[in-house]
Amino acid sequence: MKQAVINYAKALFETDIAQTTVKQAEEIYGQSPQLPMILESPVVDYDKKARTIERIFPSEIWNFLKLVCYNRKAACLKDIFQMYDELKKEEQSILTATLFYVIKPEDTYIEQMKEFLRRKYQRNQVELSLVQDTSLIGGFLLKVGNQQYDNSVRGALQRLQQKFM
Repeated sequence: MKQAVINYAKALFETDIAQTTVKQAEEIYGQSPQLPMILESPVVDYDKKARTIERIFPSEIWNFLKLVCYNRKAACLKDIFQMYDELKKEEQSILTATLFYVIKPEDTYIEQMKEFLRRKYQRNQVELSLVQDTSLIGGFLLKVGNQQYDNSVRGALQRLQQKFM
């Protein structure tokens, strides 16, 4: 991820702006395809962007958004909001993971997996996204950050193929 995104997200994280306000601004930004076009456009002058921000967004986040626009980084806003969310989850000891499956596992299995992740990564809470992926053929693939636990038939076949090569 670009360093500018990380720097802006950290700056937003360190402000006194409420998390609910940031979430509201993120939702507003994502609702209209015209809004990102206006804020990102090099043709639209800064004053018009500032007025647009003041009309649409909560006042607590105006200065941050104006600074992003002034520095011509509005195209990074979606990524900045995403990185901010990750920083907040880190602060609250929340782990995010994704489970790819062919056949959806039972709720008890999902809870066991969350408990495994809570213990392994020493987190208070686990947000587990479930994604169906029939290309796995069978089994599951669990992604946690940059780590991957591949217990799928496709993964086993790939590992077997690598052994024979």
